[in-house]
Amino acid sequence: MGNCCSQRASSRSVAEADDTAPVARLTPNSDNVAAPSTASHSNRRPRSSDRFSQHQPRSNLPNLPLRPLPQGRRCDLPDPYTIPTSTAAQNPGGVRWTRAKLERERRDWWDTRDHGNRFIWEAYRRMIELLQKGEVQETQELLDATGCTCPSGKLWHSIFDETGVEYAIKEVRRNFDWVVFEPKGLVEDGVMDGVAEEEWNVHGKGKGRAVEGEGNRMQVRCRLSTTGKDVQVELRLGEPVGCLMERLADLTGVDKTRIKVSYLGRLYSSKDFLPTTGPQAFKDSNVLTILIMGES
Repeated sequence: MGNCCSQRASSRSVAEADDTAPVARLTPNSDNVAAPSTASHSNRRPRSSDRFSQHQPRSNLPNLPLRPLPQGRRCDLPDPYTIPTSTAAQNPGGVRWTRAKLERERRDWWDTRDHGNRFIWEAYRRMIELLQKGEVQETQELLDATGCTCPSGKLWHSIFDETGVEYAIKEVRRNFDWVVFEPKGLVEDGVMDGVAEEEWNVHGKGKGRAVEGEGNRMQVRCRLSTTGKDVQVELRLGEPVGCLMERLADLTGVDKTRIKVSYLGRLYSSKDFLPTTGPQAFKDSNVLTILIMGES
C-alpha cells in the first residue's frame, strides 16, 4: 500500500513539474521548432520572418497567383481636385473625360509616383497594361522577374518589392480605380485621340525621342537576366526598341515575345525609342538590362 501511495505522489510531482515547464508552441511566424526557453519576452528579438526581407526565401513570400480583371467592372470618373496630376490641376471640373484625356491622366499618374523604386513603378505600369489586355500569364512572369509579390492576387490593389515597400493603386481616401478600370461616362472622341497622340509626340521630344531616319549606328550592350552576359546589338538612330528586340532574338534564339528592355529604371515597349538627348541620353558605353520572361 505504501508503494502505491508513493507512486501516486511521484506521478503528481511529475505532472506538476510538467505543468510549470515552459512549452514550445508553433506560431504562424515560427521558422522552425525551437527548444523551450525561460528567457523573458523583453529579451526576445523580432524574427526576420515578421516582415518582408530581401534575404527571405522566395518560397516563403506571401504571393497568390494573379487574378484577371473582373469582367465588366466600371468605376466612377475621378474628382479633378483629388488627383495629383498636372493636367487635372489645370482643368478643375467641367471637363469632358474623353478616352484621350483618360490616357493622358493615367500617364501623368504613373509619372508622378514619387516614392519607392522608379524601376518597380515602370514594371507595375507594364503589368497593369498586360492585365488590361487579359494576358494574365505574362503579367505573372513579369511580376516574378522583378522579384515583387502580390499577396492578395489583385494586382489593381498593390504590390510589394523585395524590401517590403508597397506600391499601391487602391487607396482608402482617394479614387484611383480609373487608372485600371474603364470609367463610367467616358466620352468617345476619335478626333481627341488624334490630338492626344500629337501631344504625346511633342511631349516625347522633351524626353529625347530620336528623329526618325537612317542616321548614325551604335552598338548597344544588352545584358541578359538569364546569364548576366552582354550581347552586342546594332541599332540606328530613329529605330524603335522593337528592332533591337528582333535582332537580339535572332542572336540569342530567345523568342521575341519573351524579351523586355529596361534602361535607367524604365521598361521600354517595342514602339518606344531610346533617349538620344538630355541627361538620360543613351550612349555606347551604357548597358540595357534585358529581362527574359518565363525563365525558370
